Amino acid sequence: MAFSTTAISLLPTYEQIGVWASVMLIIFRILSGISVGGEYTSSAVYVTETNLKNPTFKLSLIVASAISGFILGSLISLSINHFLTDEQIYTWGWRVAFLSGVIIALIGTWLREHMPEIALKKNKKIPVKTLFSNHKTLMLQNMGLNLMNSILYYTLFTYTISWLTEENGLPRETALDINIIALVVLVVTILIGGYLGDRFDIKRILNISFSMIAVLAYPLFWLIPQQDPMLIFIGEVTLALLIGIGFPGVLRLQINNIPKQVRASGVAISYNITWGIFGGIAPLIVAWISLETNNNLLFTLYISAAAVISLIALNARKISLEE
Repeated sequence: MAFSTTAISLLPTYEQIGVWASVMLIIFRILSGISVGGEYTSSAVYVTETNLKNPTFKLSLIVASAISGFILGSLISLSINHFLTDEQIYTWGWRVAFLSGVIIALIGTWLREHMPEIALKKNKKIPVKTLFSNHKTLMLQNMGLNLMNSILYYTLFTYTISWLTEENGLPRETALDINIIALVVLVVTILIGGYLGDRFDIKRILNISFSMIAVLAYPLFWLIPQQDPMLIFIGEVTLALLIGIGFPGVLRLQINNIPKQVRASGVAISYNITWGIFGGIAPLIVAWISLETNNNLLFTLYISAAAVISLIALNARKISLEE
């Protein structure tokens, strides 16, 4: 992550090397995504297998710290928009944002090198081959568990900003302010969800969360394009509450759903396929639905359908929380 972030900040411009500037940017972003995808899920598996007491809350710390990165990114974006002109942002200001991420990446690398190792029984088989040969059902169930979170998260915290600024004329600073507050609420709710997940039935918590999103997606997103910032705030924050309360539970269930021998690979593949494909293209799908139907809220049916699929995956097969 440190390497790809630094490389992006130092990229030559299109005027200097032509289309290769775009190609290199895509390559380094892919490398960054691969790094995140491997480290996030593996760290969750690591925490689960080294913390027998309050594992869901400790997983919530991982999720909350990841979301905090988005808050830092939003704050940097807000600062750059405030202190620099548009010309400065487009010429060199954006590079500052990527360079600032190097500091955190280096701290993370140092921490990673000082973590105690876990003694693992060597797996003689190729994990990916074993997963797709023997555990396809578990992988599909994990993907279903992640579906609603991935689509709603990217829609709420990526698409909504463009929606508010480009379609509804809301000042970008106001949209970013509301977005940051919603992300802070999400972090706090994730920690609460982790605490509750160790004291109550995780499946019941997720059933409530998924069901409420399936029902309330339309009315809550209806509030967001209104001109009143308070209504926008209520819509975004309520959605953040509903998704945040179940985040740690989803992570714990998908970890426990995969056998230990292939757990790190199984969780990483099922999680990243869902978030990378369905989550990554969610803003594009949502924008396409709105454009083709000339209806800015019809995409909420897409989110409700994803919530229903996650409900089915949650209840299709019992997942044991015992190691």
